[in-house]
Amino acid sequence: MRSRSTGLFLTLLLSVLALMSGCAAEQVRLPDVVGLPLDEAHRVLEELGFEEFDDSDAFDERAIIRDANWVVLESDPAAGASVALDETVAFQVGKRDERRTVDLLPAGSPVAQEFAAQEAKEQEERAAQEARDAAEEAAGAQARAESVTAYINDVDPVLRLATNVFAEIDATADGVRSEDYGYDQSTVVGTAVDAATMVRDRVAGFVPPNGSRRAGTHEDLVAATQRWTDAARTLLSADGVGRESSLARYAEVRAEAQAAWNQALTALYDGTTVPPPLLP
Repeated sequence: MRSRSTGLFLTLLLSVLALMSGCAAEQVRLPDVVGLPLDEAHRVLEELGFEEFDDSDAFDERAIIRDANWVVLESDPAAGASVALDETVAFQVGKRDERRTVDLLPAGSPVAQEFAAQEAKEQEERAAQEARDAAEEAAGAQARAESVTAYINDVDPVLRLATNVFAEIDATADGVRSEDYGYDQSTVVGTAVDAATMVRDRVAGFVPPNGSRRAGTHEDLVAATQRWTDAARTLLSADGVGRESSLARYAEVRAEAQAAWNQALTALYDGTTVPPPLLP
């Protein structure tokens, strides 16, 4: 009788164990989803029957709003572990468009390949833009060089003629010093002043290239021709008791005019093959 009771008990125990075994959650081997976009990783595990996920930013405490913008860097449990379907799978994730995220991805990850392709495209675009910029700069430099050459070619003959005018002004000053002109001195000096003024106006009429440093140099050149005009005008008062002081003033202003002229011309002709008409 006792043997029969024991057998019945074992039968019931086995039935209970079988029932409990049927109620236990099914376990599956966790696939490797590291390197996949988070939305794809969720989909892969959901197809296996997983429902609970705990996603967290691996770098900062940023909220994960759109799964597709993130990529899985680590899973817990790790890939290959036997996991119950009712267990929560935790993911450490990073933004898929950040270099620090891509640096942690396994080789051959689709996201890493996508990032590399995007970087290559951007680098190619930058190189193309740099090439276009360089070509535009070269064309601009060529155009500027041509405009400077045209400007120098236009103004050069006038500047060389101007040196003759300045030499005539010096000759006029020598004549005044020697009292060669008598009653005609005011007329002779007035002619020298007019000639100097004409040079100034003629030089001022030229237009240097836009954006060229020669714009400022051109202004200096016009100012130098004005100083020659000023020097010639000092001779208008070189008569009687004012002769010596006026001639002394002429020498001072004339020296300033020569220095300004030579300095402006040196800068103006810099970088060209044309020798400037400097005053000795």
